[in-house]
Amino acid sequence: MVSIPTWITNGTAWSVLSNTYESYDLASHASETYTAAKTAGDISVKPASDNTSRSRKAKQETSRLVGKSTLQEDFLNSGFYQENIIEPSPEYNQGKSELLISKGMGNIIIGRDRPYDLKSGYGGQGNSHAGTIDIVTGLGGILARQVNEVGEKVLFNKNMYLDAARVYVSQKTDVDKNFGLVDGTVGSPNARSAVAVKGDSVRLIGREGIKLVTSTDTYNSQGVNISGQSAGIDLIAGNETKFNPLQPMVKGQDLVAGLRELAELMRDLNSMCRDLLVTMIGNHLEFASHIHIGVTGPTTPPNGGASLLKYGVAAAGYALTMADSFIYDKNVKAWELNHLHPYGRGYFNSSFNNTN
Repeated sequence: MVSIPTWITNGTAWSVLSNTYESYDLASHASETYTAAKTAGDISVKPASDNTSRSRKAKQETSRLVGKSTLQEDFLNSGFYQENIIEPSPEYNQGKSELLISKGMGNIIIGRDRPYDLKSGYGGQGNSHAGTIDIVTGLGGILARQVNEVGEKVLFNKNMYLDAARVYVSQKTDVDKNFGLVDGTVGSPNARSAVAVKGDSVRLIGREGIKLVTSTDTYNSQGVNISGQSAGIDLIAGNETKFNPLQPMVKGQDLVAGLRELAELMRDLNSMCRDLLVTMIGNHLEFASHIHIGVTGPTTPPNGGASLLKYGVAAAGYALTMADSFIYDKNVKAWELNHLHPYGRGYFNSSFNNTN
C-alpha cells in the first residue's frame, strides 16, 4: 500500500495541484509494481481484515487530501488541468420535446425550431418538419446565473443576441428574422431550412479551399421549384445597408479587358492630338510668314514681322508638347503592363480568390 506523502498538504495552491498529480502517477506505478510482484510470488498477501483496515485508512487520508481541505478543494475546482470549475451554469428551460446534452456552459439541444422561449419559432407554433439541432455555449452570455437576487432558481431560454456562440441547424426557420439580419439583395426568406453560425469571431478554415456556392438544386427544402434562379452572395459589413448600400462586385478579367480598351482609346486620342498639333504648327508658320504681292511690291509679314518672332518662341513649346505626346504613349503602355498584366507589380486581380 502506498501512503500519500504528508508534505503534499504543506505546499502552495499550485504545488498542491502538481503534487496531487505526481502522487497519482506514483500510486499508479506502485500499484502496477505490486500486482507484478504478487503474480511472481515475491510477496504474500496479508489477511483480508488487515488489508481492509489499510484500505480504510488510505481512503481517510485521501479524503483529507482532496475532500476535507478547503484550500485544496477550492483549487481543484478552479478549472486548471480541465478540473471541474465553480462558475454560474444557467439551467436551460427545456421543452418536453427537446433532448438536452449539457456540461458546464456547453449545450446541445435537439428538438424543433425555437429561437427564444417555448412559444417561439415554428416549434412553438406546433409546426411539423421543423427539426432543429442547436449547439450553443454560454446561455445568457454575461447575464448567466443560476439563482436570482432572492435565491430562486432561474431558467434560461435561448437568446440569439445574448448567448455567447452557437451553430443553429434547422429544417424550417426564419433565420434572418431570428438573428436580426438585414435583407440585402438575397432577401430574408421565411420557413426555410438554414444553418446559422454566430460568435464574437467566426472562422471558416479549409485546408484545400473554401467554396461559397448557391442555387445547386431544383427544389428547396419545402419542395418549391427554384430552378432557373441564381441566388447571389451578399457580403454585408455592419448589418446595415441604408447608409452603405450594397454594390455589385467587380469581375477582374472583365475589368482588365475594359481597361485595356480604354487604354487603347487613350492612345488613339493622343495620336489625334499629335496630328492636330502638327497641323497647328503648319498653320501658325504659314500665317506668320505670309506676304502679299501688290502694285508696290511684296508686303512684310503680318505685324511688321513680329509674328515670325512670336512663332520662333512658340516653336520651342510645340517641340516640348510633341515630345510629351510620345512620352504619354509610353506611360499608358507602362500602366497597362503594371496593372493589367498578371505579372505586373500592380496587377489588381487576386491570384487565389474568384467570383462569377
